[in-house]
Amino acid sequence: MKSIQIMFIITHCCNLKCVYCYEQKREIKNVNIEEIKQIISDYLNSDKYEEILIEFFGGEPWLKKDVIIEICEWVWAKQWKNKYRFFTSTNGTLIHGSIQDWLHTHNKQISCGLSLDGIPDVHNINRSNSFSKIDIPFFLANWPNQPIKMTITPYSLQSLADNIIYLHSLGFRLAGTNFAEGIDWSNYEYISTLYRQLLQLTEWYLQHPEIYVSPILNMPIENCECWKDKMPNKICAARGIIAYDTDGRAYPCNFITPMTFSQQQLENIKLDDFYEDEKLIDKYCATNCYFYAICPNCYGANLLVNGNLSERDKSMCNLVKLRAYFSAILCSQYILNNKNKIEKLDRNKIPLQIRAIERIKKICEEEFQNVMKLL
Repeated sequence: MKSIQIMFIITHCCNLKCVYCYEQKREIKNVNIEEIKQIISDYLNSDKYEEILIEFFGGEPWLKKDVIIEICEWVWAKQWKNKYRFFTSTNGTLIHGSIQDWLHTHNKQISCGLSLDGIPDVHNINRSNSFSKIDIPFFLANWPNQPIKMTITPYSLQSLADNIIYLHSLGFRLAGTNFAEGIDWSNYEYISTLYRQLLQLTEWYLQHPEIYVSPILNMPIENCECWKDKMPNKICAARGIIAYDTDGRAYPCNFITPMTFSQQQLENIKLDDFYEDEKLIDKYCATNCYFYAICPNCYGANLLVNGNLSERDKSMCNLVKLRAYFSAILCSQYILNNKNKIEKLDRNKIPLQIRAIERIKKICEEEFQNVMKLL
């Protein structure tokens, strides 16, 4: 089934000022609701796709609650050729009163993805003292399986394990644990802190096998062994996304929009660029790095940090290696714990994982031996 995600940036405004926000070029603009309806109609009647994920984004999209409600109810009132789902990202602070009532009524037709950064004190420093403004039980009751997003800053790194454990204790799974962009993460203090935090978190997950492991320690390490045969050109989600800004203009994703880049920068970026593999490969990394296939990559972040789509932020290299190292430890323990059920595991994947575990441990134990000696 061919699917696509269409995002509508319905406002540049936000009621918070998160310390790591990359959306710095905010303007007050009104959207054309009829134009949005026409775009949605074209996709829902298209022969090219069979399923459409329609997402409202911002800024904080619920500042434009009337836009969201009108468009959703217009779509729900009609018959369409293609399947569809509605989704909104949110900081959660506006989801109260009549908005809650409406969302609860339609919680099977539209989902909300929440951002939380950990324990209340950490979240408040990162995200404008907003923790107490979020009705966490409401999100858990209405979308119990919806993972949340978390962003890591130098400050929150110091309690990363506690932050993730706390979010699990509330009942959440994590969809992403992203390191904030635009920071030089190569600092030795950051690396040693991350090592200690991931060690603590790994030990906790080993003691709680019933908990779904956060993506920060759940990397598909087997891809390190096979990507040159099966994954020659690693891509982000941008090939499956089109983001429409408030003026109706299409962009490759929600990162590469006028909220982050100047019009002059954006004029040099074309949607077709994301379908030309040679423009997206970091040749140095692809040639020299064993971890290339599992290295998180955002082309918008590359453009922000290095001025082009392909060149990755090398200050994050050691973060990726440490994540891979502790992912390998968890993976090896999982294989050992399930050796009596090995026939039920993926027989093609296990040999790749075992080779990757051995290689990753060798690389990282040599590279981080000074950090390890201090613990």
